[in-house]
Amino acid sequence: MSLLQAELSIQGLKAAAANGEASANKSNVANSEEKIPRPMNAFMVFSKRQRQRVQEENKGLDNREISRKLGEMWYALPEDEKQSYQQLAQEVVLSPKINFASI
Repeated sequence: MSLLQAELSIQGLKAAAANGEASANKSNVANSEEKIPRPMNAFMVFSKRQRQRVQEENKGLDNREISRKLGEMWYALPEDEKQSYQQLAQEVVLSPKINFASI
């Protein structure tokens, strides 16, 4: 891309932002509604189950600190307990129509 093309592209993006136009392509929006969400991995399943308890035990911490604590808990988790979360995550992978809220 030439310097002139890059400058024109930047100007176009600035104009679209100033006009309140979305930068996403309409066809991409339609495709994103049809996508199956990426299945949760073992850590995500663990985090989803533990996040509320960690938040209640550590009132006042922001989401970044809660996530850090969850990561520390996951790292310290015995391998057999991690295996149970890995099995749950595998069930999610094998069942793409699963309701993620139920995990």
